[in-house]
Amino acid sequence: MSAFQCGGDNDLTLVRNARGKQTIQLWDDDDVAAADKLYHRLQYEEGTWFLDTRRGVPYRRIVLVKNPNLVAVRAMYLRVFASIPAIKRTESLSLAYDPIARELGVTFSLIGQSGVKITGGRGQPFIVGGVDIYGSQRATGNGAIGV
Repeated sequence: MSAFQCGGDNDLTLVRNARGKQTIQLWDDDDVAAADKLYHRLQYEEGTWFLDTRRGVPYRRIVLVKNPNLVAVRAMYLRVFASIPAIKRTESLSLAYDPIARELGVTFSLIGQSGVKITGGRGQPFIVGGVDIYGSQRATGNGAIGV
């Protein structure tokens, strides 16, 4: 599995090759590529792509409603995790819903193809095998979702 490497600004990472031409950098680790794909999949909200508004994560239909059904929210996240081929299984998924603040915090732990643990969520960076793959450049995880 490969994925384009992005910097902290969500822009493609370019490197100069031996001839001085800029080329797009790819992740060379399958588990890091899986975490990167997951990060971007979680940012891709349903209805935002004009060519097919059915694609994306249905936050507005499932999460951003009054009194969200946490069973449906959990199932939605599990479907997103399962949509990444290099993620073998979900080790844990924790939902913390605060009805007064109307926030949903999500934390998760996944197992990648080579058995490496991938974690992320509210207030946490995406960690693959104990290493923060984005450093401190990018906002942490998927954060809190206001509902």
